[in-house]
Amino acid sequence: MRVSYRTKLLFAISLIGFVSLTALVLDRVFLFDDILNDRIVNRIDAIGNILVVETRNHLIKQDYKNLQIILDLTDQLPQIEFVSLLNNNGFVLYSSRKNFRNKISRFENSGNIKKEKSDIFVKSFPIMNKDEVKTIGSVQIGHSMKSLRDESKRVVSRSSQFGIIMIFLVLAASWFVSGNFLRPLVEMKVMTGKIAKGDFSARMKVSSKDIIGKLGFALNDMAGQLDDLTNNLNNKVKDATRGLEVANLSLKKANERLLELDNLKNEFVSMVSHEIRTPLTGIIGFAKTLMNLDLPEKQRKEYLEIIENEGKRLAVLTEDFLDISKIESKNMDLRLEAVDLAEVIKGTLKTFKVANDIQIQLKLTGEIPKVRADKGRIEQVLLNFLTNALRYTKNSGKIFIENKCTESSVIISVKDEGPGIAKENMDRLFEKFYRGKDNISKKTRGSGLGLAIAKGIIEAHGGKISVESDGVPGQGSTFSFSLPKQEKA
Repeated sequence: MRVSYRTKLLFAISLIGFVSLTALVLDRVFLFDDILNDRIVNRIDAIGNILVVETRNHLIKQDYKNLQIILDLTDQLPQIEFVSLLNNNGFVLYSSRKNFRNKISRFENSGNIKKEKSDIFVKSFPIMNKDEVKTIGSVQIGHSMKSLRDESKRVVSRSSQFGIIMIFLVLAASWFVSGNFLRPLVEMKVMTGKIAKGDFSARMKVSSKDIIGKLGFALNDMAGQLDDLTNNLNNKVKDATRGLEVANLSLKKANERLLELDNLKNEFVSMVSHEIRTPLTGIIGFAKTLMNLDLPEKQRKEYLEIIENEGKRLAVLTEDFLDISKIESKNMDLRLEAVDLAEVIKGTLKTFKVANDIQIQLKLTGEIPKVRADKGRIEQVLLNFLTNALRYTKNSGKIFIENKCTESSVIISVKDEGPGIAKENMDRLFEKFYRGKDNISKKTRGSGLGLAIAKGIIEAHGGKISVESDGVPGQGSTFSFSLPKQEKA
């Protein structure tokens, strides 16, 4: 059985479309599944962390009445199956479910949420004493997996429906396109058959100027110039192939660039939402607690201070995101003026708070030439360097501020006596959202934008920013920036 060329072409296009759509649908399903899993885990963590804060003082005071109120209120949240308060031996002191009370908890912490097969995802959160040294109990939360699985089924169903519809659309479009594409070729076949039989008067009606049209003109000329036909066709095929290769290369580069931009966008959106969600969760949680519970004045003040601090942190994050946006769009507005860097450094130190007996020593040598810069932005870079140095300097340590001049620039350095930076991490220090893997970085809170913003500010001034470190504990790190000297009038 002979299969027509149109059928083969239709089958090839349909196969490619089917494979592409299948990959797209599977990617969409896996992506949504990951998003839903992360959403559940983040929700459980947020509720658990708030409960730990809320129940600690009551547990220490053995105020079981307020503990019961807190657990019962939490149990009323959507998708929460139960909330239990356990002692260190796993004995349930109180639970929102009566049949769980006054016995050893029968639940163990669930593992990976993606592999969880039961209907309830269980996670425990330890409660520490006031000194954060000893565990005095734990809060155990049971979260329903039903909504997650129902949502996953809906995503699979909708994605499958979308894929089936698109397959039929691809088939219809392929049938239409293949017919229009092959029509001139069919006419050429008829014409060449006539020429093969010796009818050189046969002519083809050419209505386009693309490669098919050119081939039609060539076939019309073939009646009188059969000897030249082979050479002309070979040249046309070579030109068309070369043009197609160039077009494919350009398309490949464009697709790679689009993929890179899409990945950067997804990374930025994910990071921004995560960083903003953290203070918002704290603000909302403590605000609800203040509204729902009659707390002592001291504790109310403590919660209000936490809300204020989280609000300030949110404001700082917003400013950081605005700065990084201006830097990436190359739209940073600099108020340039003649700046004395020595005065800027001394002024910055007056407002910089230092604790833990840490000393900041100025080791400025000679007269520092003036630079043309935005004073406020340079102060911002210095504060970032000093904050990082303070974070990694131990009690009674020292931070040094030094200067150096070259023929064309002024260099300012901030050196600390911290643990240093591993060589494999130094290339990533100035990337957006990058945070070190050391214990100090994990314990501190930050957006990971400070050094990226500092780099953007210095480069906007025509300067350079750098870091030096041997990665040896106690040898510390040195962060430096250079600015062009102000040209003499």
